[in-house]
Parts: sequence; structure tokens; C-alpha cells
Amino acid sequence: MRYLLFFICFVTLGACTPKVLPQPDNESSDKVTAKFIVEESLLTCFDEGTTFDDGGIYNCEFSAAEEFEGAILLGNDKNTSKVSPMMLASGPKLLEGNMDSPFELKQQQFFDIRKIEDFAFTIGKKYLIITSGFDRLKNDSNEWDAFNTLLQWDIIRNKFYYIDEIENDGIKSSKNLRAKFLSLLKCTHMKIEGLMILPGNRMIFGVRETGADFNYPIYTSTFIQCTYTFEEERMKLNNDFKIVYKLDSSEAREGLGLSSMTYDPKKQKIYITTSYEMGEEGRQKLGSYVWEISLDDFDKKNKAHLVYLNEDTPLFMPHKAEGISTFADNALFIIHDNDRVDIPLQDEDGNEVSRKPHEAIYSIIKIIEK
Repeated sequence: MRYLLFFICFVTLGACTPKVLPQPDNESSDKVTAKFIVEESLLTCFDEGTTFDDGGIYNCEFSAAEEFEGAILLGNDKNTSKVSPMMLASGPKLLEGNMDSPFELKQQQFFDIRKIEDFAFTIGKKYLIITSGFDRLKNDSNEWDAFNTLLQWDIIRNKFYYIDEIENDGIKSSKNLRAKFLSLLKCTHMKIEGLMILPGNRMIFGVRETGADFNYPIYTSTFIQCTYTFEEERMKLNNDFKIVYKLDSSEAREGLGLSSMTYDPKKQKIYITTSYEMGEEGRQKLGSYVWEISLDDFDKKNKAHLVYLNEDTPLFMPHKAEGISTFADNALFIIHDNDRVDIPLQDEDGNEVSRKPHEAIYSIIKIIEK
């Protein structure tokens, strides 16, 4: 993977001027506070005018982010044969509110998985584990099997393994895991949107939706754990799936669902984003919040801390945060996926700028250490 970093095209892109909100001024509070380094900025995902295979305009909908050697791995939850859904973004101007054009990772396995929702490195970053949403399956065909995928990427050897692999008429997937999730959650519909690896060979899946039907989701922030081992470099999940944590997000507002999560091994802390979508499709109001909890408190099922800008104001982003990752200088990188909802940004002159289909919005925040 180091080899790839030398071949990233460093093309400086225009972006919205970073907006920095007032920093927290109450050091005595026990609230977790943060500041924006980049409140919102645009990055170009691929060439303007890129289309789906059927000719429709391809929309950049990054849903996963993970730091790797100063770069950010990004995963798109939409697929086309023309652009890889996995990209590597890097550049010295990232913290200034400007990101270089991402470098495509073109291994076929990235094209085969459908609807990437999140990914996480194992401790030591030898393997990247990629998950889809597990939110749909057809019992009488393999058409939706690839929406139920848990993929292991051996970065050093560039090898791929389907975890809990099953093959159905030429299509590989991990679809048998879906039944385990549904059984635990006691529902007929669910959706995974988060993934993280914790010490002790623990894999954590973050559930955003449950319910009887995808048309009427019940939003949640539920964490499912299983442990794993390795057999000849291949990850094997143990049959010990259980619900280990539920985030109460009512401090921010009602109707929130988990949208991403990451573990910081240096601080031994977990960071979570929750988001909401309200209104008719294409005209929704969106919003996201950030939460922090120590690994010890997570294991003890203690309360997570809503991140604030100051004593009275929670850190709020008027976008749907879809991926969160630790980043340079103890910061947190957040990628947004607003789908096709037009939420204007402001350029350096204060004029409104709309995100184009080939662009994505991101934010960078920094937790204030006390």
C-alpha cells in the first residue's frame, strides 16, 4: 500500500473557505468539547459527468472513511464499472479545507461488493475489514447477495477473503450473517452502518435501522459484538454474537440513528456519529452529532458523551455524516453523504455553492483535551 501513495495525483482543488466556530471557553465543565478545523469543504471524487452503467448520473456517496499512513481511505456505497467505489485521498491541504483528487483502488473485489457502509482496520493495520449494509436479500435469487458482504483485505499481500463465505451460482457473499443479526435484534429488517475492531479480537457492528420493513425503519444505535480468530491468515468469526451496547442519543434529539464509528487505539476511545433524515426524499432536512466514550465505559455500558462546541451548544453538522476516522494531529475526519439533498455551502465570498454529483462534503474536528 505504501507503493500506492507515491502515485497519488496531487491536484489542488478549489474548495469552500473553512469556517471555524468559537472555541470552547469553559475548561471546568465535564462536557466533551471540540472545535472545527474545517467546518465543511468540498472534494472532487471523480470526473464530472461520470455515469452509472445504465447512463444515469453517478453520484458521489462516500459512506466510509479510515486513516492509513496520513491518507484517508474512502468507500462509496454506489457502484459503477467506470469508477472504483474504493479510493485513497491524501494531500497537505486537507487541514486547510482542500483535498486532493482521490486515487482509485481498482481491485475487482471492490467492484463486486454492493453498497459499502463502513470499514475498519484490525489492530496493527494488517487487515482492512469492509462491510456492506446487510439490509436486503432475495431468497429465490442471488441478485442481492452482494449486499451482504464482509470482506477481509490483506493489504501487504493484496489478498481478499470473504468472511463466513458462501457462494451462490457464482456470487460470493457473507449472507448467512444476516440471519444472525436479525435473530439478535428480533426483527425482519435491519441495516448495518458502522464497523470497528476493538482489542481482544472483538468485531463490533453498528446497527442504524431495525423494524418490520425498510419502508418504516426504526432508528437505533445498537452495537453487536462477535470475536474472531485467524486460520492461515484468514479471519474466522466465532459463534458468540451478542448485543453489547445501546447508545441513548436523546440528549441531542429524538429520531437519531447510528451512521458511523471508529476506535482510537492511542486514546482508547470510541467516536460515533448519529444522524437524522426528515421530510420527503430529495428534500429532507439532515443533521449529525458526534459522541465520545472511553473503551472502559463502553465495556461497562456507561453513558456516551455528546460532543459540544461550548457549554450550551452541541457540535452539529447540517449534513448526514457517514464515515468518521481519526486523523492527523489528533483530529477526526468526517465524510458526509447527503444523497441527492441539496444543502448549499458558502464560498470564500459568502455566496452559496451547491455540491455537484461528482463531489462530496467533509468536515474535520478536534476534541479539546482537558
